[in-house]
Amino acid sequence: TASTVGYGDFYPVGEAEQALTVIFVLVNIWLLAGIVGGISALASMSDTDMAESRHTISSFERLLSEERISPDVVLATREYLRLSLESARANVDSLPASVRLSIRTQRFGDALASQPLLRGLSRRFVADCVDRVAEDAFVSGMTILRAEDIPNRLCIILEGSAQLQVAGGAEGRLETVAVLRPGAAFGAGGFLCSARQPWEVRARTLLRVLTLGAGDRRELERAFPHDLHKLRRNLQRSIEQLSVAAEEAAAEAAQRAAAA
Repeated sequence: TASTVGYGDFYPVGEAEQALTVIFVLVNIWLLAGIVGGISALASMSDTDMAESRHTISSFERLLSEERISPDVVLATREYLRLSLESARANVDSLPASVRLSIRTQRFGDALASQPLLRGLSRRFVADCVDRVAEDAFVSGMTILRAEDIPNRLCIILEGSAQLQVAGGAEGRLETVAVLRPGAAFGAGGFLCSARQPWEVRARTLLRVLTLGAGDRRELERAFPHDLHKLRRNLQRSIEQLSVAAEEAAAEAAQRAAAA
């Protein structure tokens, strides 16, 4: 029964017992109503969030259609909004630390564990990075980092691809020197060493990334100085490889421009 006092096979006799039973029944009904109400509120919040997400996406689609924006841009914007809204709904920062870390490990653990920049670093360092990363998304064609910028965050690609571009060819036209795919990282030079970005990074497709900010770096450096030293060495090797590719691509572009 709702009051959880049985079916009458046992019942109070004295006045004090009857008064206690009445209080017990009222408290049980109040608790049951609170539980049912809480579950209903959670379901209602979920439905409300979904309705707001659909309304936001529909509003942007209408706006872009009225401005006669091309269908490709409308589709890319729709996907970007979908990813952004999903990331916002998946925010687990308010959960207990152990639960939050378990969820984040399942979602992001493989992407970080397989990251070349983190190769050879301690498990505690990687686990701390998993607990700190944030999600972000970029539409195809969006410039994420410009040459000569000093990035303040490290980005690791989860989905989609980006391209590294350097100035070359006729009239300083940008030439693509590398395509970054899931698992690749960019912005590490500025994030770790305050170094200027030697190339431009542009989203090639709809892009979903994990990011660590400058505040995260400072806290990681205090807690794991040895791991940060290893991370900088891994970064140096990665920059050397990309620099060679960039120089070769720039030389090829200059030769094509001279031939033309």
